[in-house]
Amino acid sequence: MQDSMKPSWKNLKGAGGSTPIAEIVGHCDSWEIAPDAFGSNQVAFALSKCQVLKADSPYPYSDFTLSIKYSDSLNSGWGKFGDSVSKVLGIATDTLDVDLLKGQWLHLLRIDNVPYGTDRQTGQPITGTVWNLVEIVQEGAPVTAVHPSLQAGAIPSAAPAPVAPVAAPVAVATPTNTGSSDPQQRALELLHGKSQADYFPVALSDDILRKDPMLLNSILSNAFIAAKVASGDVTQNTDGTYSVVAMA
Repeated sequence: MQDSMKPSWKNLKGAGGSTPIAEIVGHCDSWEIAPDAFGSNQVAFALSKCQVLKADSPYPYSDFTLSIKYSDSLNSGWGKFGDSVSKVLGIATDTLDVDLLKGQWLHLLRIDNVPYGTDRQTGQPITGTVWNLVEIVQEGAPVTAVHPSLQAGAIPSAAPAPVAPVAAPVAVATPTNTGSSDPQQRALELLHGKSQADYFPVALSDDILRKDPMLLNSILSNAFIAAKVASGDVTQNTDGTYSVVAMA
């Protein structure tokens, strides 16, 4: 995956699929944006060399993909995950960089039945599942499970459960960019010749586009591409890639 535009927790508004994994430690090899079947975008973190601390049913694999639906809402799974990352790293949510997780050993906890509010039509409470970053695991350090039960909306008290030491994290390279300094033009340059799946991760890590959160959110919500196709500035090819008319 290219290191050039990325999902952010900046300017979240105040207003994933199921898995048997409840608590896990794994090496974050990479992340990517993966469009789902419902028109939304999932931020997928690829974890390897995993050690499962708690699972609802047996999980005999060493790899795990953590998928969280991208949203610009503070009161969302992505927003709540970002809040936990902010607390662990000691960095304000608005200035978090998703690349800070890449190459690190992550201790992750699934929390079920987290309240999101009340359904306006039925008056019933809305609940969902949230992933929390518990800690960044250092080389040679034991891991303590925070499970044994999942409490609604909060991480339970810690309970000792040593896990074998892990290897040293991998250094993260700083991305560099070339091309137009205008965000709108830059977004078109990056789109040209790419499919939607290839476009999102490139756009999400681009330094120029990250300075324009409104444009970035319109890209992730598919509004940017749809508007450019509707205006005739962009066409979609038979292979699913897009062409910018002015660059063709």
